Amino acid sequence: MRAHPTRPLVAVVGQGGEEGGVGFDALGIPYARSLIDLAEVIPVLIPRALPVEGLGEWIEQIDGLLLTGDSSNIEPWRYGTAVEKGRGPYDPQRDALALALVVEARRRGIPLLGICRGCEEINVAYGGTLWTALHEEGFRDHREPDSPDPRVRYRPAHEVAFEANGWLRRIAEQDTWTVNSLHGQGIRTLGPGLVSEAHSPDGLIEAVRDAEPRHWILGVQWHPEWENHEDRLARGLFASFGQVCASFRAGLSAGVSLR
Repeated sequence: MRAHPTRPLVAVVGQGGEEGGVGFDALGIPYARSLIDLAEVIPVLIPRALPVEGLGEWIEQIDGLLLTGDSSNIEPWRYGTAVEKGRGPYDPQRDALALALVVEARRRGIPLLGICRGCEEINVAYGGTLWTALHEEGFRDHREPDSPDPRVRYRPAHEVAFEANGWLRRIAEQDTWTVNSLHGQGIRTLGPGLVSEAHSPDGLIEAVRDAEPRHWILGVQWHPEWENHEDRLARGLFASFGQVCASFRAGLSAGVSLR
């Protein structure tokens, strides 16, 4: 019989990096603090090199999944678009693992939160497509400012409007919210089985969720993990994620109320 820790275990597909010619996986402190302090879960970093064929050996041990943001983009062939120069960098290992995990999370009913790249991964795994360069397709430039200061890169950038009966509208308790913006790509066509949760003033879909309430699968295009001590939406989002992970660990359906 499976022995549960005090807190739910959340597997995290993190950011890839390289130092001295050696690649590594990383979990940024803002993600870790949000998961530990707000969601009240134990994050476990999953290496991107983990073979997809081996998911079944460990996925039964977890109570939730988080797909973080990253500087890399999803390879265009995965959503039926020809590879274009200048749209990288790409990370085939992360693509393979993250997309497989989205499918497996839905199949098993595991709560899943996707942030930025993670939101795009959810959409692609559901069969949706992406714009490869928003600023060249009539949208505002959603990329972050070119600055070494993270406080500048992650500063509030634009509003999003929530769907009237959506999960995020219930957390925020208002119709709009100002979010940061650090992405060059975004959702073009929504994957079958997903519904929009929020959009920006230029019409871009900024958040999605599974259309079936019993599946707690949610993706946001912005970064709620950043300096969220005074951000009610971000704190509520992580707290809600932690609650459904705890319910899943207890053998209850993840599709519970967000409040």
